[in-house]
Amino acid sequence: MLTKQLKKDFYAKLQNKRVVLLSSFEVDSVAACRILITLFKTDSIQYTLVPVFSEDNIEKAYLDHREHCNDYLLINCGATIDLLELLRPPGMINFYVIDAHRPICVTNVFSEQVHVLIRDTEAIEEIPKFEDVFRDEEDESDVDEGLEDTAGSSDDETETVNDENQDPDNPENSERSSRRKKKKGFDDEKYLKLAKKQRERRQWEDKRTQVLRAYEEATFFSCSSAEIAYELSWLLSKDTNDLLWLGIIGLTDQYFLNRVSKSGTNYLNERDFLGSHVRRLNNWMENDPSSIVSVDCMKISSERELRLYLYRHWSIWNSFYSSLFTMSQFKLWSLKGQRKHLDFLSSIGLSLQNCKRKFKSIDTKVRQECSSKIIATYERLYRQGIKSNIWFSSFTAQYGVMNKFSALDVTIAMNALLEDPSGANTSPTERFMNALDAMSYTNCNMVADSIEKAKILLQAVCEQTKNVLSTNRAVNTGQFVLVSMSASIKDAKFFANFNSFKLLGLYVVNCIVSSNTRLGNKSFVITAPSSTDAENTVVLGLPPLLLMEEKYSNIFGKAFETAADMTKARFYNGYFENNFIDIRTEDLVKFLDALTTIMSA
Repeated sequence: MLTKQLKKDFYAKLQNKRVVLLSSFEVDSVAACRILITLFKTDSIQYTLVPVFSEDNIEKAYLDHREHCNDYLLINCGATIDLLELLRPPGMINFYVIDAHRPICVTNVFSEQVHVLIRDTEAIEEIPKFEDVFRDEEDESDVDEGLEDTAGSSDDETETVNDENQDPDNPENSERSSRRKKKKGFDDEKYLKLAKKQRERRQWEDKRTQVLRAYEEATFFSCSSAEIAYELSWLLSKDTNDLLWLGIIGLTDQYFLNRVSKSGTNYLNERDFLGSHVRRLNNWMENDPSSIVSVDCMKISSERELRLYLYRHWSIWNSFYSSLFTMSQFKLWSLKGQRKHLDFLSSIGLSLQNCKRKFKSIDTKVRQECSSKIIATYERLYRQGIKSNIWFSSFTAQYGVMNKFSALDVTIAMNALLEDPSGANTSPTERFMNALDAMSYTNCNMVADSIEKAKILLQAVCEQTKNVLSTNRAVNTGQFVLVSMSASIKDAKFFANFNSFKLLGLYVVNCIVSSNTRLGNKSFVITAPSSTDAENTVVLGLPPLLLMEEKYSNIFGKAFETAADMTKARFYNGYFENNFIDIRTEDLVKFLDALTTIMSA
């Protein structure tokens, strides 16, 4: 069922109970977990945290804990999965789901055991009605039994036909024949009723298929799970700047991975919601001169953030060459784009020496004016004809005197920490726990170390993007653009997980569309050899870039599933985003042919 009363219908029911917390490997999930764990510790709610990254992990975690725990909380996993069919739990088990993935599985919507937590403002008009997708089991069983009886009467009719060849003068045969004729008349009447019910059921099933196909055809995202967790802390009157910052990180993670429309109203609405809490919790520090605030207290402010990744902790030069926006807009993989970049820097008034120096070592006055000069120069020279801008509205957090981080930089750093591109020999669970610890504002050193890992990841993504563009690996099939990575992909370990591979896909899509704007309304399918299984290939489907900018909606999940069923391809799609699958390499060609046919229909 859908639950909007977070405090009454969710948190109050967890008191004096033990909760198993299942979380996906996403920055938004880590931030939501950090908020919920803080609340659980405050109210002495026992919990067990289990990171998961597929449906198989959810099933394994449930089997491991079902004997001693009846309450499960799923973060960014479970909403799109039929949990009752996957786990088959007894009646006393309750599942609470905080998930940004949409659409919600209809079984979860109408189940009494599954509670999907949503915001009051979330639209639910698109969810099918109960009578359109579910039917009374008694009616179906009556029809089935009637059909069996009718089949039995058909056998009697066959026997009657055989009896016609017998001697009609025999009184025993004539009595049997008359008795069967009476029974045959009764069966005819019953058959008409059953045929009508069967026709109605067939019509209902056809309508149900159409309704579910229209409802489940495209996947999209709702507000971040960290925002819902922060709203819960606010309703409990336990919200602080620390928890608010985690909610901001969750929203920024959606922005970074294109899970929320950038030019539309989704991001702006959520940003305004969090901005109101920023003003409430931080403006009193400035308006009340008598207030005494510790130097180490976190202070959050709203700022215009450049779409230059990690430039405060890097150099402007490296940030320009490693950021998605500037790399695609300036076409920095080409000589012409590099000259355009140099002209832009000279227009700002930054010397090449300052651009290549670490940002913190630049003169204070130049550093303070750098952001405003970049924004003003870009709008003056390149704003015409370009829909996106070089800045967006975001937040920064100040820890003490020296430690200042933007929400975008922390988001990128946490993604790198979860992916672990440095090649450290750590398990996924250890990486998740490290990211959870780094979310605390007291662990600024862990954030700084994660930023160094993020630099390595961004450079690997940009290098691979340049290789794709230089070798012309993009092929327009008519229905979508196919991008095939080579078998000898460099730094394959960086793209073993979904988020890093999607980040690479976003770079490739933006740069290709920047080179050929006619492909802006084309979907993209990106394939690469699997880094975990030499016999498999990973396939990622991304919607058209123009659609991602306005409203994210991805139809590749159902398309992949249909194409694999048509071709009997061996594949695995148990991930929490169904536009990412593993498929046998030998089945890839026929799978792509079937996908082209489906997309053209």
